[in-house]
Amino acid sequence: MVTAIKSFTSEKTYDLTINEKTGVAEDCQCNSRHFHPGKACKHQREFNGEVQRAARFLLAVRAVREMEYQWKANREMAFSGL
Repeated sequence: MVTAIKSFTSEKTYDLTINEKTGVAEDCQCNSRHFHPGKACKHQREFNGEVQRAARFLLAVRAVREMEYQWKANREMAFSGL
C-alpha cells in the first residue's frame, strides 16, 4: 500500500510504501532515504513507532477487558450462593 505523507519541515509530500501483511513501512521517497540507502528514514521510523504504540495499546485494552471479565465472573460466583 502506498500513502502520501507530509514533510515535517516543509509543505512537500512523499510516498510511503507500507507492507500490508506486516504493517511496516518499507520505502519512502524523501530525500533522506536517497542520501542514506539501506537505512530507515524519519518518516519510516515514525510510522513504525506509531504502529508499535497502537499494538501495545490494543494489548493493554485486551488485558483490561480480560481482567474485567474475570472480576465479574468472580463476583458472580461469590454472590451466587447468597
